Amino acid sequence: MNGLKRVVGVKFMHDTLLIKSIEPESKGFRNVFFQIGDMRTQGDRLLDLLNGSDSPYAGRCMFRFNGIRLQLEAKEIPTVLAFLLDAGMEVYSVYEPYI
Repeated sequence: MNGLKRVVGVKFMHDTLLIKSIEPESKGFRNVFFQIGDMRTQGDRLLDLLNGSDSPYAGRCMFRFNGIRLQLEAKEIPTVLAFLLDAGMEVYSVYEPYI
């Protein structure tokens, strides 16, 4: 049932993801998650792109099984998204989860 349980006609979610609103003019670093298609084959390439010594994002990236989490200012999000798309990555969503 795709993560849902049926109990007397009511559906309950097993996995709930709380997402923060991102205000474009907000200051400070945020934990922004980019859901990437096929991390199994793209992981090494992403590591080279984002965590290389010449990358402005080196040391700010955490790799997950289905994407990456970057410490970014809100104003950096469109730049990183364009960078990933230009590199041929399939990005399915961008959000800041409550951690």
